[in-house]
Amino acid sequence: MLLTPSDALPPSPVEVRDMALYLKMSLKKEPELIWIAKQAVQVPLPPHWEEHENNGQVFYYDKSSGKSQLKHPLDDYFFALVEEERKKIPDRRKKNPNDNTVGWMPFVNDQGRTYYVSFQYNVQTYYPPWESKYHKAAKVIQRWVRRTQMFKRYLHRMATRIQAWYRGHVVRDAVAAWKQECAALCIQTMWRMYKARVEALAERSALT
Repeated sequence: MLLTPSDALPPSPVEVRDMALYLKMSLKKEPELIWIAKQAVQVPLPPHWEEHENNGQVFYYDKSSGKSQLKHPLDDYFFALVEEERKKIPDRRKKNPNDNTVGWMPFVNDQGRTYYVSFQYNVQTYYPPWESKYHKAAKVIQRWVRRTQMFKRYLHRMATRIQAWYRGHVVRDAVAAWKQECAALCIQTMWRMYKARVEALAERSALT
């Protein structure tokens, strides 16, 4: 089945994020490379290439050579582009250490309204954060996100400690119950032995 190209449809943040991960980008550490992922989602197939699907498996067919392949024909180009641009990141950061536009990607929702997404901080806003009047708000949002993430990690640690304490409490209770049971068995055994000795002495006295 020949798939209908969706060049006219703007990519979604989910598509760009998935493509960035596919291209081996770090969303947190390499926000400068996100534009490559968006371009990879939007770029049309090269001439003579078609995208097909067979039993849920997507493959690509080259009409000029008659060959098919599972890998996208532009994969090698975008992987090479990522490596090339990755080498330029240190110099760009030195030249523009306060570049507020890095990592922010514009998208369009179903109503045609533009919004901006930071994959680095996992934040979405309808206002361009690099403009001076929104820059302070963006910093507040970033601080809030970082604090929320720290609080989530704190809750995770506390939950782990509570679970560990509960498991230890259960084990201690089980050991205490086992000790009590053993003590009861010992007492019962000693009592039976005592009664047996008393009865044996009584029978021996009756015989004499």
